[in-house]
Amino acid sequence: MMPHPLPPAAMGNDAGVGPMGHMSGGVPLDLGAGMDRLDNANAMRSRGSMSAAERAQRSRERNKMHARKSRQRKKIALKMLQQDVQVLQRDNKVCRAGCMDGWMDRWTDG
Repeated sequence: MMPHPLPPAAMGNDAGVGPMGHMSGGVPLDLGAGMDRLDNANAMRSRGSMSAAERAQRSRERNKMHARKSRQRKKIALKMLQQDVQVLQRDNKVCRAGCMDGWMDRWTDG
């Protein structure tokens, strides 16, 4: 099986364990403009001075970003697992072909 292109430390999980609990790795995190927007909002206004509606709006925006990143990680993890399956299927086919060749030789000689 081929190693994944990014080392575990460069991925979203420091331990190198993927979302399904195996060593396929996580997903690189990209904190884009959405996080910058929230950071700027934090700098301009402290949490204590925000109204309940503003806090709720901020929470919804943060939840949307987290959900988007989660879907992105899931999609990439699925693609990596599909690639792993293809590699394993190919290896299995090669291994079975090698085993069958030797078995047939022994069967026909005896």
